Amino acid sequence: MSKFGEWLYDARRRAGLSQEKLAEKADVSKNYISIIERDHPHPVSGTLPSPSRKVIVALASALGEPEQIALQLAGYSSEETYFEGEDQDKLIAFYGDMSQSDREAVLTMAQTLWQKRRERELIQGKTLPKQESTDE
Repeated sequence: MSKFGEWLYDARRRAGLSQEKLAEKADVSKNYISIIERDHPHPVSGTLPSPSRKVIVALASALGEPEQIALQLAGYSSEETYFEGEDQDKLIAFYGDMSQSDREAVLTMAQTLWQKRRERELIQGKTLPKQESTDE
């Protein structure tokens, strides 16, 4: 089972949802949920599941889970998410045992820290914002 498939299965079980209910809430098919969770090739195309960013966000939202962790586990770059490497693994293990209110508090704190980091990088000139062209 892939990291994302395992996370999806665990998050769905924590939420007390069947594959059918999750599929309904996220507007995807039950079979697609099953394929992702089991990490089996698609029955027609034979390819492994590779959910789009939109599907991952919809699944995370339907489960009440942070999309950043779901995106990271699905293989999206760390530029699009908050955590990487060993920190990600530790956070996911810790996060799974938390209450919903504690999860929300941790996510809010992580988002605040991420934003402060980005602001600090901008001030230090490490990352420059894209400038709009004023040429007409």
